[in-house]
Amino acid sequence: MKNLKAKSFAYFLFALFAICFIGVALVTGAEITDIWSALKIAYKTIPILVILWVGFVTYAWKWRIFQKWLVPFPYIEGTWQGSIQTTWKNPQTGETPGPIPTILTIKQSFTHISLVVLCVQQR
Repeated sequence: MKNLKAKSFAYFLFALFAICFIGVALVTGAEITDIWSALKIAYKTIPILVILWVGFVTYAWKWRIFQKWLVPFPYIEGTWQGSIQTTWKNPQTGETPGPIPTILTIKQSFTHISLVVLCVQQR
């Protein structure tokens, strides 16, 4: 999350707050006459923003619409197969072993990533 695009995210949060603020004002029929009436509506808007934040962090950050402009890292969760090519040379024979078959499992959330690598050495 430290790589989050702060400027885009700030604009997004401001727009979301403004939409929720107007929605709460319209649904409740509240009139904004002074700063205190505006603050009452703003306080009612905060729980809605928290629910939207939880939904974003849990599910929506993976959606393609938010990638690149708001979320700077890709969604790569899954199991991947490939191989590792080493440059290590056996000191006894001087040979470099061939590619090592590998399985990579990635579990990813908005704030964490976990990688498990399984190297399948064939003999």
